[in-house]
Amino acid sequence: MNVALLTCRAFANSKPINQGTWHIRLSDAGAQAICEAPKSGITFDRSAFAADFRIAKLRWARTAH
Repeated sequence: MNVALLTCRAFANSKPINQGTWHIRLSDAGAQAICEAPKSGITFDRSAFAADFRIAKLRWARTAH
């Protein structure tokens, strides 16, 4: 199981409002977060991460194994 907290506002309520299964996909274009139900998603271009020194050396292009 993987859990990701994408915003500090998640702590605004003491109980979950709703739950969902999200998948994070990295590609040479950037990062994409996809929710299974209800179907939704958001995409971030690589340039959105350019100022973050922790991600500066990330190898965006992946090869299949």
